[in-house]
Amino acid sequence: MRKFEKKINELNLVKGKLSKALNSNIKDFEMLEQSLVGLHAELREAEAKENNEEEVEKLTQESEELEESLENFDGVLTEKVQVYADNYDSYQERIRKMDEGRKAKAAAKSQQTAAVEPAPAPQSATIPETIVEPAPQAAAPPPPPAPKEEEKEKKGTNWILWGVLGVAGIFVGINLFKNKR
Repeated sequence: MRKFEKKINELNLVKGKLSKALNSNIKDFEMLEQSLVGLHAELREAEAKENNEEEVEKLTQESEELEESLENFDGVLTEKVQVYADNYDSYQERIRKMDEGRKAKAAAKSQQTAAVEPAPAPQSATIPETIVEPAPQAAAPPPPPAPKEEEKEKKGTNWILWGVLGVAGIFVGINLFKNKR
């Protein structure tokens, strides 16, 4: 069992119920452990073959480096778990405030949309002998000018051009790199 797992158990936390960043780091650690297991399997295969001293030495060095980095990563994760446990209450308070803010924003938005919707016109009783003249309407402001579509096309085309040039450059670079070997 790794140090960070012991720390999680010691603090009565659940491995999957930590913060997203911490869970992501733990998944990365587990993936590195799996690659170390695969590296050990390759090393055993290379040792079984004869005249593979270079490959065995290379794989041994890689596995030692990976084990060392895993130990360092384990220490970092242990510290992060401790910090998470120490600040758990403040994190929960922040989450609660953010949830309240989201709810308040949603309520304000729903009230705003309710206020924008027109109320139904009241039913008026018709007066049979009275002629009602419509009230003069104020001149409506002219509609704002429509944006020119040509400018939008130029802006979008410029980005598309740079994207195509970038992809072409990547392919040329890869081709040159492959041909160099």
